[in-house]
Amino acid sequence: MSVTFATFNLRNFFLADDPRGDGPGGVGSEKRRAFVKQRIEHLAAKIARLDADVIALQEVSGPESLEALAPAIRTRLPYTTAFAAPTDERGIGNAVLSRLPVRWARSHGCVALPVPVLVEGQPEPYGPALPLRRPFVHALVEARELGTVHVFCAHLKSQLPRPLRSSNGSDLPISTASQHAESVFRSMLIRSAEALLLRRLVDDALDGAAEAQRKAIVLGDLNDTVDSFPLRLIKSRGPDALHPVCDLLAEGRRHSVFHGREGLLIDHALLTWPLFRQVRTVVIHDEGLREIGRGESTAIESDHAPVLVEIG
Repeated sequence: MSVTFATFNLRNFFLADDPRGDGPGGVGSEKRRAFVKQRIEHLAAKIARLDADVIALQEVSGPESLEALAPAIRTRLPYTTAFAAPTDERGIGNAVLSRLPVRWARSHGCVALPVPVLVEGQPEPYGPALPLRRPFVHALVEARELGTVHVFCAHLKSQLPRPLRSSNGSDLPISTASQHAESVFRSMLIRSAEALLLRRLVDDALDGAAEAQRKAIVLGDLNDTVDSFPLRLIKSRGPDALHPVCDLLAEGRRHSVFHGREGLLIDHALLTWPLFRQVRTVVIHDEGLREIGRGESTAIESDHAPVLVEIG
């Protein structure tokens, strides 16, 4: 019997009384509550249509919002495990739902992202200046005939430039081309350091397992395309390399978001070989997918398409 895994970025899923959320009406107003209720029903129906055994969610505003969403999903699908990681300063984080047995689920935070040094024995170049913004979720799932599978849910930093910050934490203005280039470099550095940590976590999870049992899947909004530098770090090489399921899709089907009318695939499922070789189908549910502007506060839908993979 096959097992299905999915990833879905919900887009700013906040409750009605959360001031960080958007939507019509004031915080906690009846209008906002009606909007959030409508969002819950829409997202629950979208998730139910996936009918995935395990689903990785991004942009969940903590356990409270997951607890509000879970009952609406549970009326359609019997998810028994719902685990949410701590959120970032924006208020969003990662979560996992599973209707398969979960031995354990935990979050991986990091107060200082490791950056490789050039010479052995050198001190870490950035120290606490590079914390992991959104902790990864890591669950060990009993996946029927597949055996135990390490499931990781991740949401890497966006590609928005990261300005230089003052000692009090405020962003400094960008006024020259070289300053803009530096801000792009900082963004890439942070996202790459996050990717490298994720790669290390996968290696640690698989350490000591027999070759046939080295089963891991990375799901999530990785905010970059499959041939990008951060994705190349996560995929890497060797027996524990991760293989993107988008390789099994036709070119015209590889998009999960629209940015500036261009379709891009930034939501991924990456599998170790013992899982990848058993992939049956890959589907991106992009019906009705559209770009949602930053100022558009009344959209109930997400601006990401869910990605579903069937294995076994």
